[in-house]
Amino acid sequence: MEHIRQHRNNFFAQLFCIRVPLGDGNVSAAYAFLTGKQQEFYEEVFTAVLDACLQRDIRPNVRVVVCDYEQAIHNAVRTSLSFQIRHYGTSSHVCRRTTPWPKQRCTGSNTGSR
Repeated sequence: MEHIRQHRNNFFAQLFCIRVPLGDGNVSAAYAFLTGKQQEFYEEVFTAVLDACLQRDIRPNVRVVVCDYEQAIHNAVRTSLSFQIRHYGTSSHVCRRTTPWPKQRCTGSNTGSR
């Protein structure tokens, strides 16, 4: 995560958050301030998280990833984690991509209905 550290005083392009299931909900397990949205930035985050897990003798079994529809994230998941992982988009991103309605109407679980 060297490029993240060296740019810490500059503006960042994205706060990247990794959430994991815990009990009946989800918790944030890692955050990264990214200076861009390139595939190699996402790969570096995934590699750093996996390395931290392995150092603690934790073997993550990632089966599902929920993220937006940026191709760079999908490619990074495939190259850093696995080709077998299922991808799902977040409701706000699905709504922005697939509906003509204003963004404020696209909240909650019924993103495709009026």
